[in-house]
This record gives sequence, C-alpha cells and structure tokens, in this order.
Amino acid sequence: MTLLQLNYFCRAYEAGSVTKAAQELFVTQPTISSAIRELEKEYGCNLLDRNGKGMVLTEMGRIFYQQASLLLNYAEDFSKQMHEAADQTRYVKLGLTRSVGSNVYAEFFAHCVFQYPDMNVVTKPGASVVLFEELRRQHLDLIIVPRQEDEDFSDLEAIELKKTNMLVCMSKHHPLADKKSLTVPMILNEKMVSTINDDNKTKVLNRLYAEYGAVPNIIERYDQLNLAVNMILNNVAIGFFPEEGVMRYNGIVGIPLEEEAEIEVLLVWNKAAKKKPEVRKFIKSIREFYAG
Repeated sequence: MTLLQLNYFCRAYEAGSVTKAAQELFVTQPTISSAIRELEKEYGCNLLDRNGKGMVLTEMGRIFYQQASLLLNYAEDFSKQMHEAADQTRYVKLGLTRSVGSNVYAEFFAHCVFQYPDMNVVTKPGASVVLFEELRRQHLDLIIVPRQEDEDFSDLEAIELKKTNMLVCMSKHHPLADKKSLTVPMILNEKMVSTINDDNKTKVLNRLYAEYGAVPNIIERYDQLNLAVNMILNNVAIGFFPEEGVMRYNGIVGIPLEEEAEIEVLLVWNKAAKKKPEVRKFIKSIREFYAG
C-alpha cells in the first residue's frame, strides 16, 4: 500500500468514476484502475461493487475509504508542518535588547540588506535576561546584548562587536546637565527610573553605588523605555541607559560616568544554532562589518 494508491482510490470514489478521477489527476485511466486492483489484491477483498452502478463502496470499501481519508489528511498535515519547519531553519532568529541591540543591528542592517539580500532575519526585542533564556532554549539563534554583569557564557559562544557608553540621562534643565562627565557621588541622592527585567543594569548600578555604601534610588520601573524617558524629560528623575537608547530624544542630556565609561556590545549564540549555514553567514558578515 502506498499513499499514491490511497489517493487514487479516494479520488476515484469522490469523483464518481475512474475516468473523471484520471482527468482531474492528469494520469491515465488504467493507472487508477491498476492502483485499485493492487489494493484489493493486497487486502484480499473487494473495495468496490462492480455491478455497473458506478463507484459503489462495499462494506469493506466503506471502512477502507474512511481510514484512507484520515491517513491522507494526516500525511498532508505532516507534509505542511515539515515544510514550515524547513522554512524556519532558513531564517536567522535574532534577539535584540530594545536600546543597544536594536540600534547596533540597525547599523549593520543598512549594510546587510545590500551585501546579503538573500539573508532572512527575524528579530525579537526583549530584555537581556529574557533573551538569554530564549537563546538557551534554542528559541533564538543569536542575540545582541550589552556586556552582562557576572554572566556565565560557558554554554554559549560570543564575540564583541563594538563598545558603547552607559550614560547618566537627565533633562537638559537638570542642574548637572552642563557637566562633561559625572562621578557616582554626584548622583548618589538622585531619584532614578528604569525599565523592568533590567537585571544586568541593576547589578552594574549596585556595584557602582556599593563603593560608596549606597544603593540606587530607583523610584519606578517601566515596561517601555519611552515611559521612562518621559519621566526624565519632565525632570522627575534621572536614568542610566546605553547611549543608543536615548540619543534620538531631544531634551535629554546623556553624560558618561567616569567609573563606567564604556561597555562591550556582544553577539551571543548557542552552539546548536551555528550548525545552520545562515547563522554562520550572519556571524561572519556582522563580525566583518564591525571589524571594519
């Protein structure tokens, strides 16, 4: 028994005649008749009542048709799922932090879209902690994130793409807005706003403040960066963000901290993803772009 034989049998019954089924399937009439005879021979029973009344199913034929229809439907669903899965392997699934990751990828994309027009990249924004979890679960192939405080990369691979500045962000009307650089003691008593799931940035701030026996006074955490930015614009609080996250906002001044001038921006991937040629091409091309 083959799926092709089952398809010929079902289509012949549904069409009402072997001749009509042959026309619909673009095969010869003997091809379909032979397939039905082979099925009857294999199972030792008549599937069709050949009494001149057309395509009439015997009792065994009725059972056979029901089961054959189920099997054909399952095979079609299976084929569709496998095609979809194969299509997914041709995509690079890239996770990006909303500030650093998105802006770094945007820089590369302007180059990539012309140099590698056939490269298909699906991006997913998120906080670093979420992206690392998705990467380890192999729901993502790669992620672009700022350097992580005390992160263990032993189960992953990573390269540095570039460096960026972490900036103390404040309204242009803030008393410190005219400073070229700041130190932690200058902002110890400032109220701060941040974003949720920013475990890495919290660790950095805690480390910096701990040197002075203090902790950052974070009064609010927002799901969206623009909500935190609005609080900063209204001079309610200050923030601590990568320069890529605030460079486009008028009215906000970003000033580097002398204790934390630059951080590395990393491309991280799981080892299984590197088996995909598309992922290897992406790694090679973005590495060359930032090396240049």
